[in-house]
Amino acid sequence: QEPLQFIIKSCGECHMAPQAYPPGFITKSEEMTLLELKKYKESILQRLSHSDSNSRMPPKFTPASKVLSDFPEKRVELINFIEKL
Repeated sequence: QEPLQFIIKSCGECHMAPQAYPPGFITKSEEMTLLELKKYKESILQRLSHSDSNSRMPPKFTPASKVLSDFPEKRVELINFIEKL
């Protein structure tokens, strides 16, 4: 589950805490993280696909943003992974 590992590693800094905003959808358990990702699926897909820099995830100037800019196929892979949840 390489896309899941990428999400945990790259998004965990902001999304691992149990808060409302930004939503804490990453947990210590991969199984629970998948359940949380399903809950936020539509929002995540919208943010991954959005071209507006204020709404797009990951935010500019983060390591994940750099990876997804350098390797656009990675963004497609993540979108496909989330869509299948």
